Amino acid sequence: MKCDLFVLAEGVTNDARGALTLVGINQRVISPAALPFRATFKAVVGITDEIDGPDGPDFEVLPDGELRVRVIDPSGTSQFAVSQIFKMPQEKPQDKIPTVVNIIADVVVSGDSYGTYSADIAYRFADGEEESRRFYIYVVPPGSDIQ
Repeated sequence: MKCDLFVLAEGVTNDARGALTLVGINQRVISPAALPFRATFKAVVGITDEIDGPDGPDFEVLPDGELRVRVIDPSGTSQFAVSQIFKMPQEKPQDKIPTVVNIIADVVVSGDSYGTYSADIAYRFADGEEESRRFYIYVVPPGSDIQ
């Protein structure tokens, strides 16, 4: 099992076929009209049962787990935190095709100062294994020369 996708997006939807569609990927610069500000993102974590086996791709049972999200402001203070337990499917619909589970969580970034915020996203499997990513979010004054 592995987390093969960690994304911070402005929105998430499904296309006409039902496939997950991400909107505004990695738009991590916020230029609020005034302080304090509030912005909402979507954290997307894709988990698969596909692993590298000795003879090519192989599969293993996905253990349940917990998604944890935390946003930290420039002073180091936690501004937002959420965690959720997830139950994974235990039966594979197809033996030779990987199972992919996409977990989506709201991430609220708010504060009363400009600077660099961080969003820490972690998925901890019930067996103790954990994968995580840190995304930096830059809050700049209006009219800033953003490169």
